[in-house]
Amino acid sequence: MINEREIIKNIIDFGFLIKSQLHSEDTEMLRSILSIMIMECEDLVEIIEEQRDNLGPARGRRSEN
Repeated sequence: MINEREIIKNIIDFGFLIKSQLHSEDTEMLRSILSIMIMECEDLVEIIEEQRDNLGPARGRRSEN
């Protein structure tokens, strides 16, 4: 099963793909929105990785008790 980190990375890749296809002045606002979406998704990946790092040692301590 695919985890949330991989799902978000796929969304980021898809956002970059869409953004790369938008070249006219009419799509400038959409490119800006996609840039914000990509940055927010990257932040989510960092949060997930931090939570995963913080949960690892706690699980080990619980199993020792």
